[in-house]
Amino acid sequence: MPQRRASRSFGAISPGRYEDYIEDIYKSGEHLLSLINDVLDMAKIESGKFELTCATLYLAQVAEHALLFVAPQAQTAQLNLEAKIAAELSLVADERAIRQILTNLLSNAVKFTKPGGTVRIFAEPMAEGQLALGVEDTGIGMTPAGIAVALEPFGQVNSDLTVEGAGTGLGLPIVKSLIEAHGAAFHIESAPGKGTRVWGEFPARDVNVKRGAA
Repeated sequence: MPQRRASRSFGAISPGRYEDYIEDIYKSGEHLLSLINDVLDMAKIESGKFELTCATLYLAQVAEHALLFVAPQAQTAQLNLEAKIAAELSLVADERAIRQILTNLLSNAVKFTKPGGTVRIFAEPMAEGQLALGVEDTGIGMTPAGIAVALEPFGQVNSDLTVEGAGTGLGLPIVKSLIEAHGAAFHIESAPGKGTRVWGEFPARDVNVKRGAA
């Protein structure tokens, strides 16, 4: 979450340590809100009540918003954030769901990537018209067993390996469910020390590479 310093509308906060206390309370509240939202989304998905509202999305714009969301964490972790998406590339999909897919994947990537590493959003048209949309990183990676755990609701890999604190354990299961809700195929590739690449393969019928053609 973006960091927020306490407001000083009523003057300076004194002693200074109180400002740190306020910041800790704010961060704890943001973490709790994230947990609640993840649990609610997972409940909707599992009950079949998560409804998609699809429209034509220009992915470079959606990716830019997702990068802004995780930029403070990436800056703190001393990571490079990148997006490799053609401006004219569009996808018929649910904007909120696609943004959530990207932000969840970015948050995970930041958490498991060491300082100096790179986290990148990619959107790559495929040979038969499909689109590979996802996030890759140069992080610590996972074993096959670790991938299986991460894909289980509330499953978390060994927290000793994370660069930042543990999350809710729902990010990757939600990503998988939202990708599949679009009729896309979920893919993940990872290996210890070689980073992680997670993406959805969206069907050609929903992909357009010409601006204004949709």
